[in-house]
Amino acid sequence: MKSVFKRGMSSWLSKMIVVALPIVVALPLTANAADLKDGAAYWKYTGFSNTKIAAMPWWEDSSISGLGYTTILSDARYAWDAVTVANIGYSKQISSADASLRFYAVNDVGLNYYGVLKPYDSLGNQMSDADIDNPSKTIYKANLVIANYNVQHSALGRALTRAETLDVAIHEIGHSLALRHQDDSSVSVMEETDMTTYGGPTTLDKNNLAWKY
Repeated sequence: MKSVFKRGMSSWLSKMIVVALPIVVALPLTANAADLKDGAAYWKYTGFSNTKIAAMPWWEDSSISGLGYTTILSDARYAWDAVTVANIGYSKQISSADASLRFYAVNDVGLNYYGVLKPYDSLGNQMSDADIDNPSKTIYKANLVIANYNVQHSALGRALTRAETLDVAIHEIGHSLALRHQDDSSVSVMEETDMTTYGGPTTLDKNNLAWKY
């Protein structure tokens, strides 16, 4: 049994808090009928250009180092950068104004996610659930937020492991590439609620990246 806590907040780009029975089932790493592939794996809004994706300008708030997420986010960016079938890269900026992807960590209590990507349009408005599936809408910048309190006090009754936290970060960066959530029955770092420890994009994720980038 699984319980997802939304608490009235938009969840389309977040790694949700889940509670699951401690049962491990070995699943074959084969194609799944629920897998979203090629164009179906992406939101319909106009994402960052392929040129920008190839050298994504990013910036980190001091909260990242202050709460101990510098290395995890570095490893998460590298996981996408290392995909050889797509042209994905990252370029560090010294100011948030120059960055399209910005990283923050918060200690707020009561959030319903471990990590979330918040996209904004050119007017500085946060994009809505409807916006992300509207081809006429365009992303301009995005903030990736790690909810440190939830990472340290997870719904699993313990702090998330480093491997779990890394996959949260990889998952959220995947949203900056316009990747949708995959069904939890899929083998993907974009699984919607399952707490994964893949350590990087899976074969399904890489194939989808190759289709677009």
